[in-house]
Amino acid sequence: MEALSSADISLFEGFRLDRRGGVLYRRDERGVFAPMAIGSRALDILGVLVERPGDLVSRADIIDAVWPGTAVEDSNLNVQVAALRRIIDDGRAEGSCIQTVAGRGYRFVAPVTRGEPAPPPRRLTTILAADVASYSRLMGADEEGTYERLKAHLQQLVNPKIEEYHGRIVKNTGDGMLVEFASVVDAVRCAAEVQRGMNDREPEMPDERRIRFRIGINLGDVIVENDDIFGDGVNIAARLEALAEPGGICISRTVRDQIRDRLPYPLEDRGEQSVKNIARPVRVYRVRPESPHPNPPPQAGEGKIRLILLPAS
Repeated sequence: MEALSSADISLFEGFRLDRRGGVLYRRDERGVFAPMAIGSRALDILGVLVERPGDLVSRADIIDAVWPGTAVEDSNLNVQVAALRRIIDDGRAEGSCIQTVAGRGYRFVAPVTRGEPAPPPRRLTTILAADVASYSRLMGADEEGTYERLKAHLQQLVNPKIEEYHGRIVKNTGDGMLVEFASVVDAVRCAAEVQRGMNDREPEMPDERRIRFRIGINLGDVIVENDDIFGDGVNIAARLEALAEPGGICISRTVRDQIRDRLPYPLEDRGEQSVKNIARPVRVYRVRPESPHPNPPPQAGEGKIRLILLPAS
């Protein structure tokens, strides 16, 4: 198979345009480029614009390139550009990648690079995913009150515990967060102390109105991009969170293997669980921080009495 040249591949804002293959890809939550559904005309227009990033491309030049030798109404071009914007501007915070220059044409304003991307950096890390159980119901019942109570929990308990155990908040999602830790033990200790701390907060609230976190923790290899992390390691943590009860913690087998002789919390084996978008079942364990063992299980060789015989003098 003939290799693609650097001119055939254009990269911009999480997208990969393969002009020869006629496919537009977008990086998904696992950090993998997945093909997008897009019409051939819109794709051709994108190819013309990314070929000249930052330049004004006239409407006539676009029409000549995309519909050669054909009389085309301006409205047809407008429709195709609008369809293109719906795809490449989805989730973009600041305006459109395609700037309209009234009466003249369009300018592609996103940075563009040529050629295949270098393999992204990766690292092994501990991922903690947390969310508020029944958040939509709580917000529907008392939007402002729920928001203020959640903010207080984060500021007074959750964020200080994350800092104490050397975690880094990767992102906040409104009703939850993604946090990474260099240490598996620190991640589980942080989660346990947060959940125990939440049990003591809002004692005057009826159970159905209390804010309760669900937490999932996984140890996995992740893709690193700027300050964000992607990959199956992150996805598994999010799926474990969804399996946790309100006020509960679920961990993967890799986490269990790291903490079983180091922390005093009882673990309940919930067996193999099939989770969304993960090829293999995940072994899930429930952590019960509310009833820790008096002491962690002894390491191999600990707690044994050794009798040492010395020769008689």
